[in-house]
Amino acid sequence: MNSTTEKYFSGKNIIITGAFNGIGRSLSQALLPVCQKLYCLDNSKDSQQKFMQSFGSLKKSPSVYLLDLTDKCELDRVLKEICDTVKIDILFANAGIKGTNSFLSYDQELAHKVFEINFLGFCNTVIPVLNQMLKNKHGHIVGTSSLGVYRGMVKGAPYFSSKSAVAVFMESLRLEVKSQGIAVTTLFPGYVKTAMTEQNTVPPFFMMSPDVAAQKILYGVGRKKSTVAFPWQMRIVTFFNRLLPNFLYDYFARKMAGISG
Repeated sequence: MNSTTEKYFSGKNIIITGAFNGIGRSLSQALLPVCQKLYCLDNSKDSQQKFMQSFGSLKKSPSVYLLDLTDKCELDRVLKEICDTVKIDILFANAGIKGTNSFLSYDQELAHKVFEINFLGFCNTVIPVLNQMLKNKHGHIVGTSSLGVYRGMVKGAPYFSSKSAVAVFMESLRLEVKSQGIAVTTLFPGYVKTAMTEQNTVPPFFMMSPDVAAQKILYGVGRKKSTVAFPWQMRIVTFFNRLLPNFLYDYFARKMAGISG
């Protein structure tokens, strides 16, 4: 983290959801030494101990909450407890699950779970914190979408639909709260080496480590960019994908997924 980026996060009170693994854990590790207070929310009990051990010999530790973001009552209670204690400066609404799902054997229950966590859980997180920020006329909300939201993908309907919803939500939010002193940044990551990318049915291109992804995110957020998309190679691929006529996109997308005929 360079000095300009570090200055932006220095002394801030920050909440991160989906904090125990992947990008969330890398963000937590980078931010804890410089921020005032770090609140980490996640539902993975199996990852909690490893997450806490990852801070090694640091003299301070984050405040950790183990909870399900779809449990609105419990999440409201936790967020109220945090917001009553400190003024939140930055929220990273980062939690999400993948869940590949083919229409040839569609799992409606899995699709519901993906959308419930990735979008409804996202909303459950953002709105209570936003309400405090509106009162203070200060804050920064960061939401994680995906570079894959611009076109349909084989076996990706629930995940990318939920992340499309996040992208539209964030853009709508940005339009409304800019005059209220609140910054809004939407993250569009490509392939980042996490447990989620292990489920991919399409070979990942330009894979990036969570630590490198976190540094790119912090650089963009520290400059209050409205969007942060990475890696640059996938940004270019995504741009041209959006220009392809359907017959060409269908051919390449099906071929990459191993679908013949």
